[in-house]
Amino acid sequence: MNFKYIMLVAGEETGDLLAARLVNELDRRKWHYSLKFYGMGGAHLNNTVAEVLLDSSSMPSMGIFERLKLCVGIHPTLTALKKIIKEYKLDLLVLVDYQEINQQLATFAKNLGIKVLFYVSPQVWASHPISTNNIRRPIDIMTALLPLEVAPYEKAGVPVRYVGHTLTEAAKPSMLIGKIAQRYKITEGYPTIGLFPGTRSSEIHHMLPTILKAAQLLHKETNYTQFLLPVAPGLDTKLIQQQIDELDFSVTLLQDENINNVIEACDVIITAAGKVTIEIALMETPMVVIYKMAMFKYLLTKVFLNIKTISLPNLITGKEVVKELLQSDATAENIAQEVEKISHVHLFDHRENMIQEFRCLKEHLNKEAGAKNIADLCLEMIYPD
Repeated sequence: MNFKYIMLVAGEETGDLLAARLVNELDRRKWHYSLKFYGMGGAHLNNTVAEVLLDSSSMPSMGIFERLKLCVGIHPTLTALKKIIKEYKLDLLVLVDYQEINQQLATFAKNLGIKVLFYVSPQVWASHPISTNNIRRPIDIMTALLPLEVAPYEKAGVPVRYVGHTLTEAAKPSMLIGKIAQRYKITEGYPTIGLFPGTRSSEIHHMLPTILKAAQLLHKETNYTQFLLPVAPGLDTKLIQQQIDELDFSVTLLQDENINNVIEACDVIITAAGKVTIEIALMETPMVVIYKMAMFKYLLTKVFLNIKTISLPNLITGKEVVKELLQSDATAENIAQEVEKISHVHLFDHRENMIQEFRCLKEHLNKEAGAKNIADLCLEMIYPD
């Protein structure tokens, strides 16, 4: 049997989920195509037919020292992946997000004559045009999950195809709310607030203390409020737990949990800006979006980026659907005030308007069947005739 070999590289949880959905969609067509899958991923990819050669959940988060290793080409993950790519006779390399590693892998694979598909495009729509210069050469095609991502690539001459956001098809919990409440030991009927401080160590460092202070204020206001804090794979749970142990109220730390189940359990979520904001919106859960970073990085960001908003729901809709608090505005007091505004019974319309905007967003994104489209594209690249 003449097998075609596909390798997928996913480093973070959202990318792992997208990679798994792609493998599952391609595996449904196994009666027509002979495909084998390899790659790097976490729990989601491990639950597919793919052979996971590197476990992404054990990878360190991309801090400053990890980035320095990448710059000089001695990063252990990058080295291991290059070795795998060289040893396996691949027909297609699918790079799912994880930009720091995957942009280097794209160049490496392309030099070996391997077709490269970039799944989840770098956010050049938020950058100056120069950002596309290093992307154009090493890839065969870039996929866009959101409509706003297409134009910047087309303008720069990068082959791009809009495939739709596959998470719209997966935006639902894996169990009923009663089971979720039992699993997380929360009391139904009591307010439950999600604390989502980010997926990188730098985000935890800059945002978790402020988020916990906001939770403290909300607890003082309503002492029966419940708090859930999911931890992304690769983060140091002990450091997070130490901060929680210093509090005089309870925060439930969740590891290796289905993020949709956590979102479903929450009435409101305080979240760092990132891809998770689109997942929260698709689950129709009200949120407050914050972001804080080192001042020098913030100043550089203002110079090199041309965005005026940081959350995906606002970017896609072109209006303020969710409240964003950035840098000095992201104080515990401001965050708590916004959460109370969403939760307050006399401001019920504010909450319902946000949910209605989320439903419109979901309807807009649901027009494309993302998993099917990206699978079709993979097959086109492997079987061009």
